[in-house]
Amino acid sequence: MYEEKGEKIMKSLYDEKDIQLTEEGRKFAKEITDAIKPIFKKYTEKGYSVRQLSHETHTEILFLESFQMLESSIEDRKESKKKGRKKK
Repeated sequence: MYEEKGEKIMKSLYDEKDIQLTEEGRKFAKEITDAIKPIFKKYTEKGYSVRQLSHETHTEILFLESFQMLESSIEDRKESKKKGRKKK
């Protein structure tokens, strides 16, 4: 999120129709692939299943998503409480 005129705005990695990745979205996807590829290579060379590696990667990403959303929600609540105190 970023702030514009005091309002938090969520950017999108997709175009206006939510169909294709934007240039920034493609950069993000490449960065993720570049980060994960050597890890996959390392563990497949050790004999582990690509399917299991993929499953565990997906699980960890979902965990990160949940944690980030929770953390963001906590921060929003803190900001709301601070704004509420200032009004009094």
